[in-house]
This record gives sequence, structure tokens and C-alpha cells, in this order.
Amino acid sequence: MSDSNDGKQDLPSENAALRAQLKLLEEDKKVLIEQLEQSQKIEVVGRLASGVANDFSNMLSVILGHAEIALSWIDSSHHLYENLQEIYKAAEHSAELTRQLLTFARKQARSEKVQDLNVTVSGMLKLLRRLIGNNLELIWKPALAQCLVNTDTVQINQILANLCVNAYEAIEGSGVIIISVETISIAHGDSGDLKERVPGDYVLIKVADNGCGMDAQTIANLYKPFHTTKDHGTGLGLPIVKEIVRQNGGFMNVESSPGRGSTFRVYLPRYAEKSEKEPVAETVNAKHGHETILLVDDDVALLGMTRRMLQTMGLTILSVEKPSEAISLVKTNPGKIDLLLTDLVMPEMNGRTLAKEICELRPDIECLFMSGYGEKIVAHHGLMDSNVNFIAKPFTREELSVAIAKVLGWKQAAVNK
Repeated sequence: MSDSNDGKQDLPSENAALRAQLKLLEEDKKVLIEQLEQSQKIEVVGRLASGVANDFSNMLSVILGHAEIALSWIDSSHHLYENLQEIYKAAEHSAELTRQLLTFARKQARSEKVQDLNVTVSGMLKLLRRLIGNNLELIWKPALAQCLVNTDTVQINQILANLCVNAYEAIEGSGVIIISVETISIAHGDSGDLKERVPGDYVLIKVADNGCGMDAQTIANLYKPFHTTKDHGTGLGLPIVKEIVRQNGGFMNVESSPGRGSTFRVYLPRYAEKSEKEPVAETVNAKHGHETILLVDDDVALLGMTRRMLQTMGLTILSVEKPSEAISLVKTNPGKIDLLLTDLVMPEMNGRTLAKEICELRPDIECLFMSGYGEKIVAHHGLMDSNVNFIAKPFTREELSVAIAKVLGWKQAAVNK
């Protein structure tokens, strides 16, 4: 009899336990639904960005190229010089927006290299000070030791630019933004309450401000695409940062409360191989010789602009719109052709196939591919290998010049001989 009564007494506690488990399952379900909705938003933006990226990049390349050439032709005292500079800056800003959309959509081609964030961040300070204006003080605290990471410099720029703009918008009147980097190790069992926090060695980027701060609800919605508390905001800045950090195998968190400012912490995996010497970027001399370039692009406006860019470098240019015309030209032209510069995605034949056919005719020719499409398209055409030469549209004359110099081997050491 007592066993029966004990069983009845246990029922309320078992029911309470079941209700608690059901509540947890409902909360997990809610989180999964929110994650699915966010993924769907990302996919929509991804399709949109990827669909327009190539055409938009081509148009920006034409604007950037012509503005850059015009700036090199006229004196800085000319009354149109300032107008051309503004056109160039606006086109550069538009190109950056395109790259940010592609990054958010996980379609931006990444160019990884080992770099010391002390050096990378120091090189960005002038730009960051321009972004936040003269009313705010920007304090930079580099680490005493090297902070090596293997990542894309453009993505580091995007992380810092977005975090600094976010801090700037949180400060009314005068204020302070502090950027610091340091190395940090997270031991097993020291992962805290962050699910994505994995034990290991990291480089920590910290951006702190003394702005208005955020409440718990604002923090909960911080990384949701298109969610913004600002009238002029896009709601993409912090989600872009979060996605970049995820792509690099890192994680991030924020500490904030109303009236007490905010501190964002970004953890990026530290580069495993420690070097006694600071990594030095390869020096390239962009002074070209009299080489012949075969240029192929189905976009007529971009073809003309790129040809003009190359001509200002003193190169001989053979330019055609169609891959079939390029193959015919190679067959009928007895002269040496040093480089094939071709668009990747074209209606008649893709650039990779064209390069293969031309290399069969001219085994000694070098190849440089260009495209405004995102990473998935580029990878589909086999261009994500490290030994393939690639330049992303839109590009400036200087960027194209350096890319060609690298492909054809015009290194400083060779020039100085």
C-alpha cells in the first residue's frame, strides 16, 4: 500500500520534470526556427548578390579605370581634378559594398596570407580615423609580441571598419574608441557559456567604446540580418562581421550595458608556425617591359577600359571580345604573346577552357584570370587553387599592374640585377 502511495507522490515531480523538458524543447525549437529564418535571409541576399555581382563589378571597373586614367592625365590644380577624385572615391565605396554583400552571402573569394595584426591594424588607422571623424579619439594598443593569423586582409579591414562605425554611431558628441590586439590561449574547460568557443590559441581583436551601450534585448538581436536600431542603418554591418569571423574559424562576443559603452571581442585562430622574423610582403616592381598581352572580355566597355589601362603601362595589347576570336588570333599571329588576360565567365566559352586551348597552341604563355563573380562560381571553374593567377573585379590600374608583374615575374630582385 505504501509503495502505491509513494508512486502517486512521485507523479507531481515527474510531471514537473516533463514540463521543464518540454519547455527546453520549445526554446530549442524557437532558436532553430530563428536560425532557419536567418539562413533563408542569407540565402536570398546571396542569390541577389551573386546574380548582380558580375555586371555591377564590370560597371564599377569601367568607372574606376577611366577615373584613374583621367586623374593621371591632368594636373592636381585643374578645376576638374577634385570632381574626378570624388567619382573615384564613390566608385571605390560602391566596390566595397559589393564585396561586403558577397562576404555576407559567403560567396566572396578570399585571398589568405599570414600576417601580423599589429602591422595590418596599424596600416588601417588613417582610414579608420577618417570613418569616425574628428570628434572621436581613436586609441591603438598593439601587442608587444607578434599576432600572426592566416586570413584575408580585406576581411580584417571589414571587421574593423564595421566595428568602428558601430562604435561611432553609439557615441553622441565626443568620445573614445580603443582598438587593441593580443594573443590568448583558451584551455579545455575554460570555454564559458559560448557554444562556438573552442579551446586553442587565438589572436584577440578588441574594439571598445564609451558610447550609449546596449540592453539585453538589443544584444540578443545584434547579429540578425536587417535588424537595426538606427534610422539610416542597413542591419548588415555586425552580421557581416559575424560571418567573416565564422569563415575564419573564430568566434566573437560583446560586453555592454546601457550607459556603460560596449566592448566587442573577436577571436581569430593564431597561426600555428611561429616566426622569429616579421613576415615581409613580397615586393613587386610594377615597371613593365614591352610584353604582349592577349586580352579577352565579352563586356565591350570593360574590354576598352582594360586595354587603355594596359596601354598606359607601355604594353602591346591584342584585344578581342570572343574566345573563338582569341584562338584564331593566336593561330594566325606568329609573334610572341606573353600573357593571356581573360574573363572567367563568358557566353561562348569559359576562361579556363580558353586558357587550356591557348596553352596547347602556346605552351610558354602565362595566364591571368579575372571575374566579378563570387567564390562559389570561381571555385566551380577551378580557380580557387593557390597556383592559379586571379584578380577580382573591380580592380584599379595599380592592382592590375601588380598582378601582371607577379605573373610575369617582375620582382624587385630581378630588376635590380
